[in-house]
Amino acid sequence: MTKLAQAVKLIHADGGFDMRHWTSNSQAVVCALENRYDMLDKPICYPDVGAEKVLGMWWQPGEDCLTFMVKPDTIAKALHGRPTKRRVLSMIMTIFDPLGIVGFFNIRAKIILQNIWRSGVGWDEPLKEEDEADWRRWLDLVPTLNNLRIARCLKGVSAARCLEMHTFVDASVNAYAAVVYIRAEVDDQVHCSLVASKTRVAPLKPISIPRMELMAAVLGLRLARCIESEMSVHVDKKVFWTDSRDVLFWIRSDVRKFHQFVALRIGEILEGSDVSNWRWVPSAQNVADDGTKWTRTPVINEANRWFRGPEFLYSDDSQWPQMNIDVSQHSNTILQHVEEQLEAMSPLSCISPDPERFSKLERLRAAQLRVLDFLRSIFKKSMGSELKKLLLLERPIEMDIILIRVCQETEYFSEMKCLRTGSSIMDRKSKLFKCSPYLDELSILRVKGRIDLIEGVEVNLKRPIILPRRHRFTFLLVESYHRRYHHLYDEIMVNELRQKFLIFGLRALVREVSQTCPACRMRRARPRPPEMGSLPRERLAHHMAPFTYTGVDYFGPIDIIVGRRHEKRWGVLFTCLTIRAVHLDIATSLSTDSFLCILKAFIARRGCPRRMMSDNGTNFRGASRVLKDEVERISTRDVETKYPEMEFMFIPPGSPHMGGAWERLVRSTKSILTEILPPGGLREEVLRAALADVEGILNSRPLTYVPLESADSEALTPNHFLLGHSSGIRERDSKIHNGDKLAKGFRISSQLADQFWKRWIREYLPTLTRRTKWFQPPPDSIAVNDIVVIADENGKRNSWPKGVVVDVHRSRDGQVRSAVVRTPEGIVTRPAVKLAKLDLKIGNTQREC
Repeated sequence: MTKLAQAVKLIHADGGFDMRHWTSNSQAVVCALENRYDMLDKPICYPDVGAEKVLGMWWQPGEDCLTFMVKPDTIAKALHGRPTKRRVLSMIMTIFDPLGIVGFFNIRAKIILQNIWRSGVGWDEPLKEEDEADWRRWLDLVPTLNNLRIARCLKGVSAARCLEMHTFVDASVNAYAAVVYIRAEVDDQVHCSLVASKTRVAPLKPISIPRMELMAAVLGLRLARCIESEMSVHVDKKVFWTDSRDVLFWIRSDVRKFHQFVALRIGEILEGSDVSNWRWVPSAQNVADDGTKWTRTPVINEANRWFRGPEFLYSDDSQWPQMNIDVSQHSNTILQHVEEQLEAMSPLSCISPDPERFSKLERLRAAQLRVLDFLRSIFKKSMGSELKKLLLLERPIEMDIILIRVCQETEYFSEMKCLRTGSSIMDRKSKLFKCSPYLDELSILRVKGRIDLIEGVEVNLKRPIILPRRHRFTFLLVESYHRRYHHLYDEIMVNELRQKFLIFGLRALVREVSQTCPACRMRRARPRPPEMGSLPRERLAHHMAPFTYTGVDYFGPIDIIVGRRHEKRWGVLFTCLTIRAVHLDIATSLSTDSFLCILKAFIARRGCPRRMMSDNGTNFRGASRVLKDEVERISTRDVETKYPEMEFMFIPPGSPHMGGAWERLVRSTKSILTEILPPGGLREEVLRAALADVEGILNSRPLTYVPLESADSEALTPNHFLLGHSSGIRERDSKIHNGDKLAKGFRISSQLADQFWKRWIREYLPTLTRRTKWFQPPPDSIAVNDIVVIADENGKRNSWPKGVVVDVHRSRDGQVRSAVVRTPEGIVTRPAVKLAKLDLKIGNTQREC
């Protein structure tokens, strides 16, 4: 080991890396690696060194053992208050045990967590009393992990004359486990060491105990093979121990006689091990039993048999447990049980595809037709009359005979068995008890009705076919009718199905099909806008110069006459986001150069804005890039520029509601222009004068309804901040000389702005508090990996693009305001109010998408 460490140190030294602070359980190794041989006479005080973290585990160099460290604060936090599912999961994840050293202890916490999931409580809801009691009982034992010491080295492995690997497996209703030990014989002594373990909770779907034992056997085989491949020493003998006689007899029997579940796992066991390697052990001596059952409070210390192994491993193999039972006799019992299960299955299920694998009835019929074609090609000699009759079916619609029989025999096997024997159904709890069922000439279950004497009516109407409500074939049948009637008119579907079939809970099934249909979900999908957001700082920046925060937008085009030709002009609207003042100008084109000229004239008249907000027009985007490059170029020459602090901010594409501050004023501008412009023959100077007139009208509009000072005082307007009064008309006062008027104006000019801003805060600001729509956040906001439909007002409803959300943008209040969506055409950013979330994870609908 010292040579290996020295080689690692030299390799890193060649690259300029000096490896220091080596840690070892040998003082000589540490001194050699640190080049300090003077430390040999001074013993290292390992308690001062403390535990080292190695690959997530804690290692005590002095004792050369592995341990666990759970902080007392973590335990106290878990014990404080009522536990929740989130806190339980957080506590379980604090114990890192990759080797499964304390697997018998951790599996109990996982079982408790599975029970919590079954109870249906939310992440932050308190646990039920029974689960809470189990959780606190387990939590009280967690502090004892800090006192546990497990030897890091497998004792006697290097000097053993015989090395054996023993794997114990066991299963219960709640879990199944496998634990591996190394047994080393050194001289006349036997050493057993725990290597690793694996524990798994039982699946949510109930499985019989013999099958759970078989899964535990497969888990033990895989764990043993993994450990053997990682060990550098040769294992002379491998032994697998189980207390399940069924598993041992399955291993010793013909695999082809069993179902697929058992056959595949037995095949894996026989491929990875020999039959002679598997032995029986009583449950009382099975160490893996500690990892599957919680019958008593475990003792977590080095004396526990989980860490030492069972006592019989320390004895000679002649004293190991033996199975005194007739293998052949028990095998016959198992085979008889398997034959009974085969008899309980539908005889036609062997030639019928599994309906769970299909999303449409037409595909299931086509698969059934291919199966029959294959059977016709391989059957050369005579066959049974029933099978021969079925193989003559050729049309896809006739495949329903086989599918209906499989469906009925799967759900109503006992009832059909009684009818075949000639007896009636006597079980009053059966759904078919009141239907007077019978089997027709094709062995299809039908209702014996009271309208047989009617003439000219097909047999399906007089005696409908009985279908189970929960079978996949019934679902596919109703779904085919749903598509036939173009995803509409549920009552028509119910009426048509009732003429041929008797389905219990038919209307509920029709509603379920409609709710899980992808086409119906996309048609019913509606965007769920988030709660109306708070106003940005630009709208609330008081005591700032007008147009410090500005919004800009284009409107038009407007036709004008230049000489004898007609040309187009566009209006440009600048609005102060705080005081709602307006500045209007005319653009000759939608190019970036034209907008830069208009922006230069605006800055010369109104001053340079600190922030300019707009939509994603190409002219605005281009102006942003040009100004940014110009500022960087001029700043390198230490020359002062007129755009030092102005930045552009763009709202997400397709979200005009986020630019409502200027969109509303564009509407007002268009309304006034419609009233004052002549019907035809408009010249450019007339348009410019009209825009100036509109600007004056909009800047003199009241910001509030009623002035709060007095009934005679005027309401606050944008002109108060631009001109000092509302209308812009200067009244002449002949009693005051010019010098006195200038002196008076100078004295009061510094007070006007403060007065107007005080009125703005007192009168206008409260009107911005109330939300006008979108009062509540959506119950299920958009998240990453959601499938959404992008609402497009310019496209047809059924042609709206779909995509997957790859990123979301949240505002300060945590609401999702926009999202980045990956579509077949590329990556786009759209606001949340334009995204309709599709829930396509119910039933088998996700397969359809």
